[in-house]
Amino acid sequence: MGTALDIPSESMDKEISSLRFEPLLEPELVQVFLDLLPQEWREILELWMKEHPTEPELYGIFGGKNLLAGGAVFRLSPPPGTNHYINECLTRFAAGQAYIGFLWVSPESRGLGVGHFWLQSVLKEEKPSSRAFWLTIEDPSLVGFYSKAGFKLIKELKGEEGPEWLLSTQG
Repeated sequence: MGTALDIPSESMDKEISSLRFEPLLEPELVQVFLDLLPQEWREILELWMKEHPTEPELYGIFGGKNLLAGGAVFRLSPPPGTNHYINECLTRFAAGQAYIGFLWVSPESRGLGVGHFWLQSVLKEEKPSSRAFWLTIEDPSLVGFYSKAGFKLIKELKGEEGPEWLLSTQG
């Protein structure tokens, strides 16, 4: 059975097994990630990172030398764009939960399990501490994607531009 790109599942398994999950520590890699984001996301994240140099932690998925996917983990402070539900943010951070945001997968890698691999890699990194993660989405069709990675739909929030849905690995 193939994926959306008609890659046989055994090829897809081989592709996923050759991927590398790495923190984006070098400024050049951070810039590659930022340049690949949609412009609105890039502008928000660049401004945030100038004001908060220790947040977020950025991680990428590499296939060879190519960055195929990336995302951000916020551990200390509410991420940009969450002011309209700041109390929810503060409560979850006080409980030791980390926020996942700005998860991006290159168009040619979508539907191949790369985004799921990124999520599983982040969760695996935290396994010893059993830290819970949460995130918000604006597109309810993504609930299934995140559910496959162990997230549960917790509630609907009032977003700046409409409803958002909060998902967490813990209630």
